[in-house]
Amino acid sequence: MTLRSLTALLLLALALPAGAAKVRVEGLTSCSEDQALNLLGDRLTYVSARPASPSRADDAAFLLECLLNQQGFSEPVVTWSLPGGDTIVLHVNEGPRSSLGTVTVQGVDETTAANIVAQFETAHRRQKGLFDNTTPYLPENNATGITNATDLLRSEGYWQGSVTIASSRRDPNTGTVNITLEAHTGSLYRLATPRLETSGTIDPDLARQLNVLSGELANTTNINHARNKVTSHYRTQGFQFADIQMTAEHRGGITQLVFYIKSGERFRVGEVKVTGRKKTREGRIEERFEGLTGEYYDSGVFDDRIRQLFATGAFQTLRLENTVQPGGVLDVTLHVKEIKPDGYYAYAGVGSFEGGILGAGYYHRNLFGELWNFSTGVEISSIGLLGEVRVTDPWFLGHDLRFTPRLFIQTRTYDGYSKTEAGLGAELEWGLTDHYTLLLSQRNSFVTLGSDGIPSAELGPSPYTVHTLGLTHKYDRRNDRTLPTDGYYLEFTTELGFASGDASVAFTRIEGRASFYQPVIEDTSYLAAGFRGGMIIPSVKESQLPIDLRYFNGGASTVRSFPERQLGPTASSGDPSGGEAFWAANLEYIHKVAGPVKAVAFLDAGALNPSHADFGAGDIKVAAGLGLRLHLPIGPVRLEYGHALNPSEGDPNGAFHFAIGTAF
Repeated sequence: MTLRSLTALLLLALALPAGAAKVRVEGLTSCSEDQALNLLGDRLTYVSARPASPSRADDAAFLLECLLNQQGFSEPVVTWSLPGGDTIVLHVNEGPRSSLGTVTVQGVDETTAANIVAQFETAHRRQKGLFDNTTPYLPENNATGITNATDLLRSEGYWQGSVTIASSRRDPNTGTVNITLEAHTGSLYRLATPRLETSGTIDPDLARQLNVLSGELANTTNINHARNKVTSHYRTQGFQFADIQMTAEHRGGITQLVFYIKSGERFRVGEVKVTGRKKTREGRIEERFEGLTGEYYDSGVFDDRIRQLFATGAFQTLRLENTVQPGGVLDVTLHVKEIKPDGYYAYAGVGSFEGGILGAGYYHRNLFGELWNFSTGVEISSIGLLGEVRVTDPWFLGHDLRFTPRLFIQTRTYDGYSKTEAGLGAELEWGLTDHYTLLLSQRNSFVTLGSDGIPSAELGPSPYTVHTLGLTHKYDRRNDRTLPTDGYYLEFTTELGFASGDASVAFTRIEGRASFYQPVIEDTSYLAAGFRGGMIIPSVKESQLPIDLRYFNGGASTVRSFPERQLGPTASSGDPSGGEAFWAANLEYIHKVAGPVKAVAFLDAGALNPSHADFGAGDIKVAAGLGLRLHLPIGPVRLEYGHALNPSEGDPNGAFHFAIGTAF
């Protein structure tokens, strides 16, 4: 063999990986060997990637012993042996194991006790139980749990509150550790008027805002509210780099907040530039910042404009850069990165009323580079077809007005009749504040009604054209618009309309809606209550009003003991005929089961009246029921059953509903 061949073989041998150790575990009773090795996972990579040796066996034993300690084993012993063949055997003597049992609290009311327990248990549940469903008990976590519970009392205004462990007992048979906590709330503290320490002039308006807090609870919410007021005031007045420090002194049931302020230099807005734009029309983004040059720099205004730009969906990132110039001037540069603005979409679903649903369409979030949101699509279900084209200008005529014109065509097949409608409409939305919105809407369409059981004379005039003009007030204080759990929502609409066919009818429509959400147990359960009602006041008698302009009641979002649209008066054919007035009230208790799965218990009531003059009267139907919900980012997927509590002859005893979206 030549020297060159020997060299090649030596290099090949060096390039090949050395033998890898195989780790085995013996003596475990709480889990299998495979489970233990899986739990160790990547921590064994260093050991198992190399040949077995005493040092690596010692490392593996240490890793397993640490894992057992974290799982509540107080005295585990792990030894090792090297039987050969690059194998490491770990011999385990688990010893006793402890898990967290029942935690009870003495000295406070039931609600506070439940909150303290939740905070205390959080410290122990940081270490997830891996061998079974129990929570490992590690005594060293008690200190963190006590700190969490004490911080809870302070966050509610009990600044002298304390929590201690009164007793801790371990059951030798089960290994569970039951803990009793002793809580003392002490006095409930209230805020004195916050004090400002600054070398500059104190704005009287800021002083008035802080004075309002005097006497309020000294809880975390109000203290943060005071801090935010002071910080926001200086940031909005051009003191972009103000140094603001806060201290809190708690004495004799009074909390005194003191703010130490070094306001620094006051800045005005200089040049506003945009870089990175490719698809968007030049000047379209700059228009959002017109009128700010020369004004005192307000970071909140810039943040709000950036949020509006993000909401168009045309940008991947928006980053603001400030450059200090002489004379108290801040030049502002907005760095933008756009995304692909257009694409196609498709979806499928099912509902207890709509049956199977298929939809597809196309969207463009930056049409013509104007940041217009264009969409067109079609949806087909068992009750009909809907096709539409719409485009939204988020800043109509350069103002904070959202303008959305749309063209649409739809067909619907209901019990007793069918409907085809085509037309155009438009909406103009104005957000007056963060919570209050005005919406002006207009619609012009051509409608044809067809009999499918209900006599044509009872359907109203057909075909006909309808023209409407409506104004809606919205006030939204919900914590989430898709899956609200706290806050409330109010809506009120008035609409004027005119329908012209074989007979003409003018009408006024008035509708209202209110929804309220209140947490019961934080992150676990909440109450939801809603009320909706409406009436249409026609210039002719009810039978001459086209049936598709009337109200219907019953279904997944009203009284859930009825199938969709089945509550209320009927035509001579026995099919629902609608009415001029309706109302529905709902009360729900929603409780978390596991992850996004929720259980719900509900109570519904409602009525539908042929005449608007009978609003609030008539045959009121009441239902109670249960359901399951899957909370997804698009909204809840609901499976519910409503049972009739006061059915009349011919009414269903109950109904199942499968739907997507909140009930109200």
